[in-house]
Amino acid sequence: MGRLKAFFPSQSGNVTTFMAIAAIPIVLAAGSAIDYVRYSDAKSDLQAALDGAALSAALPAGLTDAQRVQIAKDYFAANFSYSQVEQPDPDIEVTVSSVRATAEMRLPTGLMQIAGINNMEYEGSAEVMRPFAGAAEVVLVLDYSFSMNGSNKYQDMRDAAIDMIESLDSALPDDKLKIGIVPFSAM
Repeated sequence: MGRLKAFFPSQSGNVTTFMAIAAIPIVLAAGSAIDYVRYSDAKSDLQAALDGAALSAALPAGLTDAQRVQIAKDYFAANFSYSQVEQPDPDIEVTVSSVRATAEMRLPTGLMQIAGINNMEYEGSAEVMRPFAGAAEVVLVLDYSFSMNGSNKYQDMRDAAIDMIESLDSALPDDKLKIGIVPFSAM
């Protein structure tokens, strides 16, 4: 007991003791930051692969739903390249108007396991409208600046805008087209 009483008032080695105690949360914070950076990279990679998969399946014309699903799955498998995550199997849903791709990933943590967090999970999704399957919203920016003076540029621009609007209007069902016109000039 005498040695223990002598230990408490002693001040030698206090800095080392406090540094050793403080090192634990510092190491956990640094490990958490590293795990979070890895998670952000994996999440971005997953989202980009889902976006591309949905687009690749929505755009081609004349395909069956099964072909669209296979195109999306192949695209996802080729483009999700984050090696520290088990390759997710995306769920692809094809409807008349859209293609929706979803996938879940589970990223094993490193130093966060000390705090009892073994995995970080993310569920990503992307939905793309199939061409002319739904509504279209178009905004035309028409140039009324000085550069348009002469050679009937104003009239040609007006005629081209009218032709485009009429073409879109005839291609889409009623009430599925919204057009906005924005005049542009330097003034």
